[in-house]
Amino acid sequence: MMGIRKRTWWFGRDIAHKLLNIPKKADPAMVAQCEHLLSFDSGQRVAIDDPHAVLIFGLALSHKPEKVLEIGVGSGFLTQTLLNAVGYNQCGTLTCVDNWFDTSGEEPEFFDELRSRGAKFVFSSEEEFVKNCEAEAYDFIISDGDHFNSGEWIDDTLRILRPGGVLVFHDTNQPDVFPSLGKIVKRVEELGLFHYHFTQKSRKDERTDRGLFLVFKAVAYGVKLASVHA
Repeated sequence: MMGIRKRTWWFGRDIAHKLLNIPKKADPAMVAQCEHLLSFDSGQRVAIDDPHAVLIFGLALSHKPEKVLEIGVGSGFLTQTLLNAVGYNQCGTLTCVDNWFDTSGEEPEFFDELRSRGAKFVFSSEEEFVKNCEAEAYDFIISDGDHFNSGEWIDDTLRILRPGGVLVFHDTNQPDVFPSLGKIVKRVEELGLFHYHFTQKSRKDERTDRGLFLVFKAVAYGVKLASVHA
């Protein structure tokens, strides 16, 4: 799969060291992320955009999560980014939930490489997983799975996030295409949770305007938090 084959990996590594002048003693996980960004096929537009991947990488480095959850693996681009963050932090685990919808129910070959780096995979639909997951199980969640229905179980997604945790939704600025994701934005606003919606782009070759919705499970000043089961 794009961005993680050995040949592409070494090519990206050489480019990273030459263009970025990376010192030999640089942290391996940080170098790996630079290589990963440079080696991934930027023309593959199903995956999250580079600016948003960099943002999520920085959030994970700063937050130091113990348990990271990725809902929807897709191309594996962001999975690699999260693994690099966990590697840099030298703490935390990554669990990935996917039903292999994009590959007609067949597990992609590149999953083996992600497993070898420490990712744990759960074969499940997003709905089944979040509704049956224990409360406050994760402190860092990336949701990029069932775009057509995720808004129907937003309360459960919030339920499994620990207080002080970070939750990120992708593709949330396309109401005509994914109206269910719009319910997520509305519900978070109703609950008074800290949030920011990234919806802008500045380059012709990016699609950051698809939306990235960042949520912190903390209460905004002066706003009473309603029950997520109201």
